[in-house]
Parts: sequence; structure tokens; C-alpha cells
Amino acid sequence: MPKKVKSKRPANDHGQATSTSHFNYNPRAPAWQEFDLLVRHMGWARRSATYRDARTDFRRALVMDFNFRFGTDEQKLEAWQNICEILGIQPLPESITKCRQAIKKVKVNICDLLDCLRAGDEAEELRTFRTVKQLQKYSTANKKIFPKDEAKAGGLLRHLLRLFYPHKQATDDTT
Repeated sequence: MPKKVKSKRPANDHGQATSTSHFNYNPRAPAWQEFDLLVRHMGWARRSATYRDARTDFRRALVMDFNFRFGTDEQKLEAWQNICEILGIQPLPESITKCRQAIKKVKVNICDLLDCLRAGDEAEELRTFRTVKQLQKYSTANKKIFPKDEAKAGGLLRHLLRLFYPHKQATDDTT
């Protein structure tokens, strides 16, 4: 069972929302919640080019956040063990191969994982799922779909992805 998440690195907003007019950004709040507040604050229409551009930038920021916290080097055992520790995998695997195998068994929403890290000591317990179908249902219902195209940019990140719609060619089919 995953434990309360404590990041080894501080909360970081990677500059998102800093150029907005008087938006009160909370770096410890859930990222999607803050993005939705920003959208409303700025008055961006959901189908506008401005909204789409902001959403693309936001998704890239999520990837940057993950990569900042865990790195992208798939050859670093410490990075793999850090992910395993946060996911509550015990005992901690002693090789990269064993870490990969253990992580492959875990079904977790990546947006929730990042939100837990952002919240620090205030984080709720990280929720895991028994099946990909349960994860898919939760992620879809809560609109917490991690973009698979962006996720491929990070070496470690792609190992947490779970394919939701194997026959669909859209960009929003994993988390």
C-alpha cells in the first residue's frame, strides 16, 4: 500500500501561471484544479486556440515536473528506487530490472502521483488500482488523463503509463 508521499525535491511550478494577471497560483494544490482555475480566471473559451495552446503547455509542464522530480535516466537505480518507494513497493528492489517489474504491476494515476508530490506533507494517500479498467474509469471520470505523447518524452515516465484505448489513435489514451 502506498504511503503518504514525500518528494525529495520541493514543489516547483516550472514557471507556469507566472505571467498571468493577478492569478493566485497555489503550487501545492492539484495541478489540473489550478489549471481549471487559471482558465476561468483568464476567461479562455474551452475550444479556443488560446485554451488549446495553454493546455498543451500545461501538459508539457506536467512532464517537466515528473522529469524534475525523478529524472529521465533509465540507467539510474536511485531514480527507479525513488519511484518504487513513493508507490509503496516494499521491499525496495535492488536492481533496475526488478524495479521495472515491480512498477509494471502498479496501476496509479500519474496526475494523482504528481499532485501527491506537490502537496508534500499535506498529501493524501496515493490511490492505486487493481486493474487497468478501474484506473481507466477513475481517470476518465475525474478528467485526469495523462497525455501519452508527452509521456513518451520522459524515459522513466513511460513505465508508469497504462494503455486505456488500444485501438484509438488519439493523444489522450493513457495515464
